[in-house]
Order: sequence, then C-alpha cells, then structure tokens
Amino acid sequence: MGGVTTLHEICRAAGALLGCSAADLSATARFTGLGVYSLSALSFSKLLQDVFEVEVPVGILLSPANAVAVEVDLPDERAGDEDASPAGKR
Repeated sequence: MGGVTTLHEICRAAGALLGCSAADLSATARFTGLGVYSLSALSFSKLLQDVFEVEVPVGILLSPANAVAVEVDLPDERAGDEDASPAGKR
C-alpha cells in the first residue's frame, strides 16, 4: 500500500460500503450519522478485518462515541506509514 495511512484505508472502505468517495468522508464523522446500521456495520467490520487482518467489533462501529477515525489497534505500519500516530492514541 506504500505510504497510505490507516485513516485513508478506513475512509476508502467506508466509502466503498456507503457508495461515496473517501474524500467525502470526514475523520470526525460518526458511522451512525453516515447511515451505518447493524447489518452494514457487520459488513464494514468484515471488510476492515479483510483489509487490516484485525477483528473490529461491530459495537465499536455503532458506538456514538466513535467516528471514522476510530482507533481500534489498526497498525499504521501495515500501510507503510511509519510517521503516523500510533493506533489507540488521539
């Protein structure tokens, strides 16, 4: 993926699921505000697991406290972005 950040990959995955461009998504947008509901959250969880090889619980995606920039231990180094902030920190 060379130089692509985790946030960018999350936005691309969300855009693919929601039928919009990753550029249209804000890092602070809430998943539920974007139209993600329980069944689409399950699909999105599976998609993120395929991309990052890390399980992402559906509850994290549906929590009103979490946004697109949700930090769920998705390693930025997998995307080749060593300068990105470590997952789990805001």
